Amino acid sequence: MDARWTRWQARRMRALKINALTLSAILVFGGCAQSASQARGLKPGDIQVVAQWLLPSGGSSPGPVDAVKSAAMMQRYFKAERAIEKESGGAYFEDGNDVGGGAFNVYLYTDKVDATVAQLIALEHQGKIAAGLRIGVAQYTDAQRKDWTYKAYYPAGLTRFDITYLQVPPSAAAKQGR
Repeated sequence: MDARWTRWQARRMRALKINALTLSAILVFGGCAQSASQARGLKPGDIQVVAQWLLPSGGSSPGPVDAVKSAAMMQRYFKAERAIEKESGGAYFEDGNDVGGGAFNVYLYTDKVDATVAQLIALEHQGKIAAGLRIGVAQYTDAQRKDWTYKAYYPAGLTRFDITYLQVPPSAAAKQGR
């Protein structure tokens, strides 16, 4: 039995090595092709546009019961980010995401804000990205574009936009006079 176990271990190790080499090749060579978004890059004068989805329960760490549901939800948002990148057509630069503080944000830079927003809305309506999209556009307060606030852009009726929406516990809100 020891000889069979040793042969099985050897076959298993060979299979693991092949899988590791295949994965490495995919990561190395698959990453060589640039998307239109990456090829465009960041340009002087670009304006930041944020595609956002609010997370349930203020985006805090899910409990064990919610872990599967949260994983599926996050997969939808990461899939949306990939679709946004893929569909850019060079109109904007997709600069990554952040998650937490009650929101999942995808950061875009463009010199064509209205066209970028229209494309994001179309992607949502076509079902290529998750429903519940919110869009904010940076409004720079200095010439160097180092300081900004966000203008709520979409959906209609959205009056406030920020990249975080931390929920303040009622007891803390009372102390802060909220």
